[in-house]
Amino acid sequence: MLYDLYGGLLTDHQKKVYGELVNDDLSLSEIAELNGITRQGAHDIIKRCDKILEGYEEKLHLLEKKLSDAGE
Repeated sequence: MLYDLYGGLLTDHQKKVYGELVNDDLSLSEIAELNGITRQGAHDIIKRCDKILEGYEEKLHLLEKKLSDAGE
């Protein structure tokens, strides 16, 4: 859900790699092969994106607000 809210704030390369994991359900090996990077490189990008997206949520709380609005 964080990717849906904040994914547009990632770089094009980060969006592509992270989107392949989240939307296309590809493995790290498949992502690496498609992007011409190592499996470790794909892993690092995904972990960096996780931290970036979580950081945006910590600052903006859009997911928290969205979930609390849905619960009302």
